[in-house]
Amino acid sequence: SGRDGETLELLDGRMIELSTEDIVVAAGETAIGLAGAMGGANTVVDETTKNIMIEAATFNLYSLRATQMRHGIFSEAITRFTKGQPAELAAPVLAMAVQLMGEWAHAKQMSGVAEDYPVQAQPITLSLSSERVNSVLGTNSSIEEMKQTLQNVEFDAAINADEIHVTVPYWRADIHIAEDIIEEIGRINSYDSISPTLAERDFTAVRPSDFDTLRSNVRSVLVRTGANEVLTYSFIHGNILEKAGLDANNSYRITNSISPDLQYYRQSLTPSLLSMVHQNIKQGYDHFALFEMNKAHPKQYGLTDEQVPVEIDMLALTIARKKSQGSAYYQAKRILEYVVSALGIELEYRVLDDSTDSVIAAPFEVRRSAAVYDKQTGALLGVVGEYKKSVTRGFKLPLYSAGFEVMTQSLHEATATAKINYAPLSRYPGSERDVCFQVNKDVSYGQLLSCVQGVLETIALETAVSPIDIYQAESSDTKNITLRIKLTANDRTLAGDEVAAIIEQVSQAASDTLRATIV
Repeated sequence: SGRDGETLELLDGRMIELSTEDIVVAAGETAIGLAGAMGGANTVVDETTKNIMIEAATFNLYSLRATQMRHGIFSEAITRFTKGQPAELAAPVLAMAVQLMGEWAHAKQMSGVAEDYPVQAQPITLSLSSERVNSVLGTNSSIEEMKQTLQNVEFDAAINADEIHVTVPYWRADIHIAEDIIEEIGRINSYDSISPTLAERDFTAVRPSDFDTLRSNVRSVLVRTGANEVLTYSFIHGNILEKAGLDANNSYRITNSISPDLQYYRQSLTPSLLSMVHQNIKQGYDHFALFEMNKAHPKQYGLTDEQVPVEIDMLALTIARKKSQGSAYYQAKRILEYVVSALGIELEYRVLDDSTDSVIAAPFEVRRSAAVYDKQTGALLGVVGEYKKSVTRGFKLPLYSAGFEVMTQSLHEATATAKINYAPLSRYPGSERDVCFQVNKDVSYGQLLSCVQGVLETIALETAVSPIDIYQAESSDTKNITLRIKLTANDRTLAGDEVAAIIEQVSQAASDTLRATIV
């Protein structure tokens, strides 16, 4: 194997840095080729070459796949080796190479052949019944026909009662199980020779599961908000994890990844969405929202009973606007509330702390985000907010960007206790009042909102509260929070005195509870 820090110049002129995981061909202590991939430049054949040593060898295909991705080599040699080449093929290939060089270059063999087979492969022997072959293929062939078919392509086949025993040729590295033999019989005899017969099945209608119905409903609601659904890879680059503030050690690493850019299982969906924002802005899309419903595989959740990573169903959304003033947090929060209101879920917002899932919360700025809970059960659903400055810089996000990520399964569980209360729209006009509260700088918007909503819940009217403005001067001990309170009655038009009395009741509660004053 190679040595850490050792370099090797390849035939194509590239200089690579070897590691102990690379298999090399060496002359003494000097590496002269990257095994199974490409030879070294120091052994190139040119017009002055007189003596050539030929090597015919096979290598572990999984090791070569890692080498291929590590160094980005896609030569003819490594493409063949990563498909698996039997060691027994080395001897006839070497003999053929010597023969061809003698015929075309008048080369002469000057030495004997040195052989070394550290692992002698045992031939694969499989047994299967003719009934099983016919059942899988839908044919009616005799066992003698099956035997003859396999012998025609150099399989050793013998019949014992109703079973056929097959020994696989050493060069057929693609044959491992009985189903491979069945496929071989069907392929050679032509699938067109199989009489098409409609399989029997139960035509009873299958009802979608409640969870699938929930996801379909959420998808429809998000589309109504103007968001665009995307599907991204479950495998991501380690740089995306780093930019999102996540620890790569908490991700499962793929040892034989299909690309150097897809080496880790993702822990959450938000980093994948953030990686797409800058690309869309470069294409001229100044204002958009992206969402994805998919699975994540954080290592902290462990393995299933089948020893595979636990899959967590997630829903993530991000909004971005190239030129905009104001806080993107409230836009993301508004979309989240629109989604859960369609499910009959009422939310509660709390400060991000140690009880919040660290993986979901990692990209979000603590001071401009909130943990989202189901108000009915107190279960954690996810996180909504704006992103950390380091995340914004890493993904080249606009200043106006925010989003949320929630656990879809938790949403589904919350719907079990949710109640959707339908009421027809009132025929009477509602009344709106904007009220500006001056509070101590330590009082949060959530505290004031809870206080106001607590009063409005005791009033037999349709009510709604939304934020208008939050202002705090530099070095000030107070801040101003402006709320818009909407009141509607189903049986009458509200009089001004009635509305004023309710606003006075709200103001008094805010004063008593939070020492707020009306500005």
